[in-house]
Amino acid sequence: MSAIILLGWLAAHPAAAGELSRVMDAALARSPALEATRARTRQAEAALSESKASRLPKLSAKTSLVRGDDPVYVFGSLLQQRSFGPQNFDIGSLNQPGYLTNVKSSLELGVPIFTAFGTKTRLDLGRLGVDEARLGTDAAGTELRARALEAYLRVLLDQQTLGALDERLGSAAKELEEARRLKERGVVLGSDFYAAQAILGGLSAWRTQVQGDLEAQKAGLAVLTGREEALSATLTDSPYKVSSASEVVREALERRLELRQAELAGSAARVLSRQASASILPVVEAFAALESDTRDFSSNPTSRMFGLRAAFPFGDPAYPARRAQAAAEVDAARASKRALEDEVREQVARSRALYGGAEAALPGLKDTAERAHRSLELFRPLYREGRQSVLEVLRAEEGLARAQAAYLETMFRLHAGYGRLMAAAGALDEAAAAAIESRLGAAP
Repeated sequence: MSAIILLGWLAAHPAAAGELSRVMDAALARSPALEATRARTRQAEAALSESKASRLPKLSAKTSLVRGDDPVYVFGSLLQQRSFGPQNFDIGSLNQPGYLTNVKSSLELGVPIFTAFGTKTRLDLGRLGVDEARLGTDAAGTELRARALEAYLRVLLDQQTLGALDERLGSAAKELEEARRLKERGVVLGSDFYAAQAILGGLSAWRTQVQGDLEAQKAGLAVLTGREEALSATLTDSPYKVSSASEVVREALERRLELRQAELAGSAARVLSRQASASILPVVEAFAALESDTRDFSSNPTSRMFGLRAAFPFGDPAYPARRAQAAAEVDAARASKRALEDEVREQVARSRALYGGAEAALPGLKDTAERAHRSLELFRPLYREGRQSVLEVLRAEEGLARAQAAYLETMFRLHAGYGRLMAAAGALDEAAAAAIESRLGAAP
């Protein structure tokens, strides 16, 4: 099928509906990396719930069993057991009381009053962590779509290149077989015949390389989707409606998930800086405790205590360094975000230029392929009339194969370039996939 007929057929026959979407959906459904990001999201949500629960009163129970003959320990334990008697005032008993067993049990309720903003810090970091984990899941999905799209388009490229080479090899083999018969009659020069055979061998080796690359691309796509994919779509030269570079950059700075993650990292750094400044403040807690002491559980007297306790971190020599470290982290987060913005601008500019180059090159390459096809059609009758060498016919076959391959490669760069541009803009979603799919054709 000639290049002109093929392009007309593809324009009238769009690709099988939903093929690219099915490939992307399969990759998203199977991806262990995406599953890991979802698990990290659940982890972050659980950590936030833990931080919220830390504001509530905390009830703890303790028990201990101690046996000893220390006079102070025995004297105090007897008082706590409510078993102290006159005999315990004996000087001998006081100095040599003998061994005493004490089982102490306590139930304590602690209520945080002021945590030096520690609770607020944990809550803020927890919320930021949840947002960052969810963005991580979305970013992993976008990256997976981009990988699936690239692999999908490369399979289409290799399939079509293989088809074009098969057509040229079949045609060249027929010409060479006819030349072999003419050579035996002395009509065709042996040097031309062997040179033509070398060209045919080169085309065959080229086909072998393309076949190997096709198998590799199919294997990679199968790993992404978890199944073998029989693809029927074909590349076309249908261009896309693309905004200016400045407009795409503006959209990218608004939509790129990595930039939003960088903003969250900056917010987390500021939260930690605030906490570092507040670490000099006291931590205050209200408490109530119920304690019991016994030696053999025949009696179990209890005592009750309640009050406030505070810890004052006076004289903390690490405080200045802690604040300086937190401030440096804030500066680093700001600089990292600016660096990421520059990287996004560079990615958009490069992707936009590569797409534009492919779009601009397509008309010329299409014309080249058509001219190469016409040249071959003109060479054939001249060769059969004995006015051209078979070598020139094989060179024309090879020239057409290379022109077709260049044209197919540029069509691949057109569609892949658009996908890369959408990924750079943070817009490689279902709508972008549908736009690419609508510009692919079905296999003839």
